Amino acid sequence: MKYILKSLLLIFTLCLAVCLASSKSSNYNESRIKIVNKSSWAIDHIYFSPVDKNTWGKDILGKNEVLEPNESITVLVDCDIWDVKFVAADGAVCIVEDVDICEIEGVWTIDDLGCE
Repeated sequence: MKYILKSLLLIFTLCLAVCLASSKSSNYNESRIKIVNKSSWAIDHIYFSPVDKNTWGKDILGKNEVLEPNESITVLVDCDIWDVKFVAADGAVCIVEDVDICEIEGVWTIDDLGCE
């Protein structure tokens, strides 16, 4: 699972620059992000944190939701730079730091090549 999460981090970083389409929300300070799970594992939790904070916001998946492989979720996130934490069904954690949401509006694809 460590290999999968490390690979996820790498792909996440690459997709930020290359794989994203633009889609503005009605609020100038918000960005609409579609997170697509193309990995082979379920994601139980997704958290955002401002880069200057040591605490995570609430789980954007909600209490009883899971982002299964080949599923997606669309969220509105304030246009800012964030750290993003993914927690897999087995409890493995992947943290992607310094994600510039303002620059990556669109689709964010997660696959098996990220974190280790």
